[in-house]
Amino acid sequence: MAPCDSLRWHPFCRLAVSGVTTNYPINVRESLNSDNGARKKRAASNWSWQDRCRSSRLGSDIRVRELSAAVPEFHARFSAHSKVYRYQIYNDTFMDPFQRHWAYLCAYKLNASKMREAANLFVGMHDFSAFANATREDGVPDPLKTISRFDVIQMESLLQLEVEGSGFLYRQVRNMVALLIQIGKEALDSDIVPMILETKDRRVLAKYTSLPAPPHGLCLVSVKYKEDHLKLPLDCPVTSFGRHHTITKCKLPFY
Repeated sequence: MAPCDSLRWHPFCRLAVSGVTTNYPINVRESLNSDNGARKKRAASNWSWQDRCRSSRLGSDIRVRELSAAVPEFHARFSAHSKVYRYQIYNDTFMDPFQRHWAYLCAYKLNASKMREAANLFVGMHDFSAFANATREDGVPDPLKTISRFDVIQMESLLQLEVEGSGFLYRQVRNMVALLIQIGKEALDSDIVPMILETKDRRVLAKYTSLPAPPHGLCLVSVKYKEDHLKLPLDCPVTSFGRHHTITKCKLPFY
């Protein structure tokens, strides 16, 4: 298992691991699938291997922070009990050049209080079918998701929308943000949120905001895992690769 900092983690991880285990088939499993253009500040992958991963084979925008053993039950994606996403909006007439790659520019003055009020209406267990685009994966995902918090934080011109939930459907976060932007413009009232949720129909959301918020403002901040899946396997080394310190469990310090 490898916690990492990453913009495009999965393809490079597969390349790095398979490059040193060419005699063995490798199935790399990562913590989630993200939209193209979205970033991952902290992500994890797990695989079976017989050698070290060559950091030199990773891209320049990826850093492996630590490698440690994991129990067979651990899965980088399905062992997670919650994930935290952050969406950044730069709310000013002109974009700060230092934020241009990490925040969406909205020149229209947004009402953060209205957005905060509406964001709280997403909290709880809901069927988020109305906020999901057609998935790229096989099968039908469970549309019932639990949102534990949805914070709207204003820091001068920068608005941070941070949401934590048990899981998210494809483009769900960006669709929720797109609706909140319309509410922030005071084009819609906050009571539109429960109304759209109740319809369970993506076509209803499209009447109010046709496109999701752009992907470059979105970042996966953290993934939180089940404690029993972070236990170290029996007879495994107590020293992790990379940082060479003694560990008692896969504590994933950056999560």
